[in-house]
Amino acid sequence: MIRNVEQARKQLTIVIAVLVVVDVALIALILSPAIRSSSARNQLLTLRAELTQKRAQTIPTLDMDKKLVEARQQISEFYKQDFPARYSEISTVLAHAAEESHVEVANVKYDAKPGSGGLTQVNLSLDLAGNYENEVRFINALERSKLLLVMESVNLAEAQGGGVRLSIKLQTYLRTAES
Repeated sequence: MIRNVEQARKQLTIVIAVLVVVDVALIALILSPAIRSSSARNQLLTLRAELTQKRAQTIPTLDMDKKLVEARQQISEFYKQDFPARYSEISTVLAHAAEESHVEVANVKYDAKPGSGGLTQVNLSLDLAGNYENEVRFINALERSKLLLVMESVNLAEAQGGGVRLSIKLQTYLRTAES
């Protein structure tokens, strides 16, 4: 009888081992992507694509606080470098460009209009006298100046003695004390 019990125990152990192996194989098969239905696979692919898209959308927001501080510093530097605080800075740029290009600047008119963001819009109109080549140099010098000067219009007329007279309208902005 002991021998029968031992044989039964061995057979039972073998059967249990076989059942455990079959269970593990079935669990692996159930969890395997190969067995999933096509709708489940499509849903999984859709979710993975959505996850990738969401990750790509959130990457630019990383370290946003540092980026905002840096942007504020860059804006402040831009205001300081490109927008004059006084009319005299505009006059200095015009005088330097005229001297450098050998033209005569006359009838400079400033028209200020309240702006926003700590800036005042300044419209300038001026007349130039000289030869065409030097007037082109003057315009190029204004374009290269560190101040933001937007050229709105240039009118060309003939002057006495074969020269050329230009009427130029420019626009710039003045920084107010708070910016």
